[in-house]
Amino acid sequence: MRASRLGATELAIFKIMRSKEAELQSTGAANLDACVRRTIAREARLAWKMRIEADDPLVRLDANEINTKINSLALADTDIPALQPRPFDGRH
Repeated sequence: MRASRLGATELAIFKIMRSKEAELQSTGAANLDACVRRTIAREARLAWKMRIEADDPLVRLDANEINTKINSLALADTDIPALQPRPFDGRH
């Protein structure tokens, strides 16, 4: 296969496989197919994850950031009623 015939996707796959060269060389021939399949599946999931995170940065929040936002909203929920004007009842 000539590199000039490969598209961007195929070249990206070979680049990923090159980064895994040591792992692939240490894998026995009997396990090589499974190792390559796992590597391709993992890289596909990582690419999918990166696309989702690029589309919606909130997805990147970790548990601590989410809990901080939840606590902040809970505090705001208790503060908001105190800041709202009271309805006029004619007694003042």
